[in-house]
Amino acid sequence: MQRRHLLQAAALSLAAPMARLWAAPAPGGPKFILVFLRGAYDATNVLVPYASDFYYEARPHIAVPRPGTGPDGAIRLDADWALHPALQASMLPLWQAGQLAFVPFAGTRDMTRSHFETQDHIELGQGPQTRDFNSGFLNRLVQQLGDRARPMAFTAQLPLSLRGAERVPNMAMGQIARSGIDSHQETLLENMWSNTPQAVSVREGFAVHATVMRDMQAQDWKAEMMAASRGLLIRAVSWQRPRGWAA
Repeated sequence: MQRRHLLQAAALSLAAPMARLWAAPAPGGPKFILVFLRGAYDATNVLVPYASDFYYEARPHIAVPRPGTGPDGAIRLDADWALHPALQASMLPLWQAGQLAFVPFAGTRDMTRSHFETQDHIELGQGPQTRDFNSGFLNRLVQQLGDRARPMAFTAQLPLSLRGAERVPNMAMGQIARSGIDSHQETLLENMWSNTPQAVSVREGFAVHATVMRDMQAQDWKAEMMAASRGLLIRAVSWQRPRGWAA
């Protein structure tokens, strides 16, 4: 399944409530994709400061070996930084093509030591004394770009970074295979766009949507969860309060 097909199908699902068709961007056009890693991301094990002795002193057991020390050694990028060897096939080609850049030691003024508040600060992109949860930094950017921007989110809830005055469509990717569009909705959408230049795109979009639905429904979700959790599935456990305990 190609990524652009998945995006087209997700965009088509939002055509009715958004009053216009949110189609995938034209091939070759500029695109900005923001992926917010909210946990389990160790920056210095991705971008390795191999020239720093302190890095190896502070991490005697988990530091990534220096470049040239064997198959597990980091991949040298320049005189100071290297890439984790597991990223050789994914990130390294992007770096070599000039399509990837790293900005180490970037942060915020947030000193709360709260993981959640720090995330809010980053998504809002506001000053240290401002906390407006209806003004995310990407939404403000979209307002400045005007018609040149066609924003869309693919999360369970619209992220803080895209909340604001500009209306942004959102699609939870994990729910595509479960919700979808029924035949009645499909007919309504086809009639809505039948006399417009987008009619062909709508028909193609429904065809792609049907393909995505079949592909995603064919996947063994339980097997994937088991593989991701190394054979463990977390189950809900009921608990009964012992007799005599206060409510």
